[in-house]
Amino acid sequence: MKRLLAISLLLACGACATSGHSSRPVSIDSRPTPASPDAAAAKPPAPHPATAQHTATLRSRIVADTLAARTALRHCEGHQLLAEQESTVDSATRLLAETRTALLAGDLDHAGSLARQAHQLTRSLDCR
Repeated sequence: MKRLLAISLLLACGACATSGHSSRPVSIDSRPTPASPDAAAAKPPAPHPATAQHTATLRSRIVADTLAARTALRHCEGHQLLAEQESTVDSATRLLAETRTALLAGDLDHAGSLARQAHQLTRSLDCR
C-alpha cells in the first residue's frame, strides 16, 4: 500500500512540474538580441609558430618538389611538345615562380603547396 502511495505521489508531482508553467508564445521581436561578437573575435586565430624541426621539414619538401619539377622541365627543353604539354610546362613554370615569391615572403605553407602542385604537374610530362 505504501508503495502504491509513493508511486502515485511521484506521478502527481511529475505532472505538477510540467503543468505548472503557462507556455505562452513569445513574439520574436520581444526576445532579447544576443550581443554581436567583437571584430577581433571574428578573425581566425593566428597560426601557431612553427617549430624549427617543422620548418626544416617543410623546407626540405619544398626543395625536393622544386628540384623534381625543374629536372622534369629541363628534360623537356629542346623537345617538340604537344599543345597540352606546352600548357603543362607553362603552368609548372608559373607555379615555380610563385613558389619563389612565397618563399621570399616567408610563407612556407603556401610555398610548399605551390611546389607540390608544380611537381605533380610535371609528373605528367614525358620528355626523356
